[in-house]
Order: sequence, then C-alpha cells, then structure tokens
Amino acid sequence: MFRGISIYEFRKMFKSNEDCLEYVYSMKWNKDFCCRKCENSKFYPVRTKWYRKCTKCGFDESATSNTLFHGMKVPILKAFEIIFQLSLRKKGMSALEISRTFDVNKDTAALLKRKIQYGMFSSGKNKLKGNVCVDEFAVGGKEKGKQGRSSTSKKTKVVLGCEVVRHKGKLTLGSAYAQVIENYSASELKPFFDQKIDEKAKIRTDKWSGYKPISAFYDIEQIISEGGKNFKELNNLTLLFKGWLRGIHHHVSKEQMQHYINEFIFRFNRKAHPKGSFNRLIENLMCSKPLFIQ
Repeated sequence: MFRGISIYEFRKMFKSNEDCLEYVYSMKWNKDFCCRKCENSKFYPVRTKWYRKCTKCGFDESATSNTLFHGMKVPILKAFEIIFQLSLRKKGMSALEISRTFDVNKDTAALLKRKIQYGMFSSGKNKLKGNVCVDEFAVGGKEKGKQGRSSTSKKTKVVLGCEVVRHKGKLTLGSAYAQVIENYSASELKPFFDQKIDEKAKIRTDKWSGYKPISAFYDIEQIISEGGKNFKELNNLTLLFKGWLRGIHHHVSKEQMQHYINEFIFRFNRKAHPKGSFNRLIENLMCSKPLFIQ
C-alpha cells in the first residue's frame, strides 16, 4: 500500500503504466477471484498478465474493467498522478487546471475529474460523534427579497454537520459531513442526522423550527445563533467551503454540487492523516461502477 505524501515518493513508486496496473491488479484480486458472469472461483491468465479468464464460462476480465478506471482515455500513469494530486492538494484542481497541467483534452479532464469525485464518497462507517454542531447554508448569488431560509430561493441548499473538539486547549474542527437538501424542513434534515451523526452525539443547532421534531430522536440543544457567534467553528468551515468553491471552480450547478461537497469533505476529513488518502481513493475507484457522461 502506498502511503507517501510527496510527488517524489509517488514518482519513485510509480514509474510506468505497468506499475500502476500491478497496483490495481493486486487490489482488485487481493483475496480470491470470482467471475462476474458465473461466480466461478477458478481462472487462468490470458492476453496480458493484467487479465484473468474464467475457466468455466470463458469471461475475460481486466484489472480495470467494471471500475471507475474502465474506459479511461488517459494513460493510467497520468491518471494516477492526477488522482494523487487531487487526493492530497489542499485546494485540489479544477478540470481546466488538470487539462493545462497534464496536457489533457478539456472534456477528458472534466470526465476524469468527475470520476475521481465519484470515488470520494464516505463509507458511512465513521459517523460524527461527541459534540456536534449542525446548520444549513445556501450557495449562490444574492437574490432580491430572498432573505434567510427562503422557501422560494433558487440557491443550492446544504446542511452541514461537524465535530467540535478540544485540541491543545482550543476548540477546533473534527470530522465533518455535508449534504445537498431540497428545503429546510425536518423531513429533509432528518436523513442527514440518520446517515451521518451518531445517535449518542450531543448536538447543537440554532433555533430553527425544523430541528424541533428531530429532537425526539437525538440529543439536540437549540441555542440562539447570534449572527453565527455561537457557531464559530461551523461558520469557519462554511466559509472555507464557499471560498474554495468560488476560488477554484467559480460556478457549480445544483445538480453537481454534491460531488464537489464530497471532494471537499474527503480531503478535509483526512487533513490530520493524509498518508492514506491516495490509497483510499484508489480503493474507492476500484469498487465503483464505470461512469460514462454523454
């Protein structure tokens, strides 16, 4: 498993396409072979050493097939380096920057960026614990007459939760999750609690009425926000996300917003332990279905 964080370490381990193929080959079949067509467990090598062929039905499968690497239009070594950069660079890279830096067609860069974002999902195993703050925010330009939690606003609405932990005597941010929502109702907010927050967590929210029905299921303390002063850590994270979105990507549609949220959260939650980020992302890409965008 590769756990480097410098480009020097990366290029020392991955010198060729074969190095990358060997890495995904061992990851895909690190246990036992199982044919996707007939579930037979026996195989024999064929074509190249990166393929396996079922001895029963004859299905021929490569190390990258049926994964997000399937049909990738750039050499896998170049794809690996782009993945490495996106997994560890604090601000990531836009599709346009990928295109310019790695000499890749703009459409190919955009598709590759999207595939990598699809791999930046959360396993759902590590829910927010301890002291957790939850709030919502909206992404978009100013709308005349649409203040606060306007139900008719066209902005993209997001619910955000983060752990507030004490580190070296100061309160700071732990892990976080965010999710696009259609509106600010309890029915839209509760699935976020169920999926992302531990049932034993001590949760703080503002006085928004949408949280009141959820308090029947979770330990929620509702306090006055005072313009965000009582949710300083949460507001700092919101500003970080909006600044990153505006500075790197400029504009993101509502339909694609969750993918950018996932990218931001993937790196944020690994800020203290970045060494496993690249390997985790490769694992996620390998266990995800192929993606084709028309």
